[in-house]
Amino acid sequence: MDDQPEDRFMTAREVADYVRRTPDTVRRWAKRGLLRSAGRLPDGGWLFRMEDVESLLRQGSKRASKRTFTKEEKRVLAARVREVHEQLL
Repeated sequence: MDDQPEDRFMTAREVADYVRRTPDTVRRWAKRGLLRSAGRLPDGGWLFRMEDVESLLRQGSKRASKRTFTKEEKRVLAARVREVHEQLL
């Protein structure tokens, strides 16, 4: 089953490739509150929701959505964290 765009989680590298910026820029956006982080990986890496990346792109310099996660979004995030963590091992 394919994830819907709003259910897709991306690493800082994936976001950087998508928006044609560096991972450092993506992390800087997160630290400044411009891009909402969906969580952190065990290795300290960042995860972002595709929906929040798209929101940031649509809004330009305005802040991305600050809404809370649903139970289903949390489930998908946890699965993505496990998947990326397994790839790192």
